[in-house]
Amino acid sequence: MTKIRKKGGRVVHTPLSYIFQMRELGGSAIQKYDGETGTFSPDRTLTPYVLQPQLLVTDPEGTIPSGDYTSQMRNVSWTAVADTGGVKTNIPVTWDPATFAATIRTNVATGTIVHVTFSADFTDTRRQEVQHFKWSEDLTTEAQATSNVTLDHGGFTSKVNLVPWKRWGHFGIPVQLRNGNETVPDSEGTYRWFWWDEEEEEWSNDFTSRLWYVSGADTKQVIVDQDFIQDVLLKVEAYAYGKPGNKQSFTTRLRRWYGQYLEDINPVTGKYVFSDTETVALEAKVTNRFSGDIKDPAGYFDMEIFFAVGGGEMESVGYGPDVIIRRRDLQDGDPVYGVLVRELTCFIPITDDDGYALADDDGALLVAQFPTTEKEEE
Repeated sequence: MTKIRKKGGRVVHTPLSYIFQMRELGGSAIQKYDGETGTFSPDRTLTPYVLQPQLLVTDPEGTIPSGDYTSQMRNVSWTAVADTGGVKTNIPVTWDPATFAATIRTNVATGTIVHVTFSADFTDTRRQEVQHFKWSEDLTTEAQATSNVTLDHGGFTSKVNLVPWKRWGHFGIPVQLRNGNETVPDSEGTYRWFWWDEEEEEWSNDFTSRLWYVSGADTKQVIVDQDFIQDVLLKVEAYAYGKPGNKQSFTTRLRRWYGQYLEDINPVTGKYVFSDTETVALEAKVTNRFSGDIKDPAGYFDMEIFFAVGGGEMESVGYGPDVIIRRRDLQDGDPVYGVLVRELTCFIPITDDDGYALADDDGALLVAQFPTTEKEEE
């Protein structure tokens, strides 16, 4: 009988291609320590450092599907060792056996380095080869530079003159905490606004009855309404979290201000009064030194127009910038025209004889503007 002669063979597989990487899912490898307040940033007890390994495998032959094989790693190990001047201690590391994601919740003192290491194996079942992966990183802590917290108030000064005919409407007074040249994030600072209560002679944070207040009493920008501001003193106090002893403040006075102006009265018709003149039209105006003639001056001034004839007593003939006088009221004699201009307040509540504010049927307060001065006695 003739026997079959045999010789063994072997299937040779191309090695797999690996991409191993470590992903940061939260926190930071570097902390900052503020010696003034004794706080860490980030504080790992609140924001732990989370790491997750990832193993991507590609088979050039296509025998096994390419993809994420992290879950198939074996002999996984995480360690964290603190080294302080050569003295080494273990740091707790917790990790998920399903995803191998590690969590470190320990804050590291300045002058200490924490060596974090990861190791794991992966077996290529086609070739029965074990691939070993290792990764390491050092956790460090930097001393926070001495804080230099300041409060930027956006160009606003300690006194702001609100000229009525330069319309501001609703406007904001912005402030911003800064630490050196860096802006303090909104989540790391607090702001609170106050107004000076003259009756109580104290600062108040209750804005409910202030008509000039719109919004923002506990934010970095308070919004106010120019139409209701006569003379308001505002203050903001702010500090960065972790530095309550380094409180910053800014005070500003907002006041209704008219500056220098000149009133004038001109007869549009009637400078010369003839027998057939039926009416005389008078026009009053107010001129600002810088702005020129003020548009719609009756919106900012109480304007009363007068006339007299032949040296007689001045008589009031109406309010506003425009008045018509009938010819027969002029009688005989050369007419003299005059205008009395008084500054108006901001809008303030109308009150009854007992001092209670009046409201309309819908409950809205009734407001008006009033002259700031009395008429001069003749």
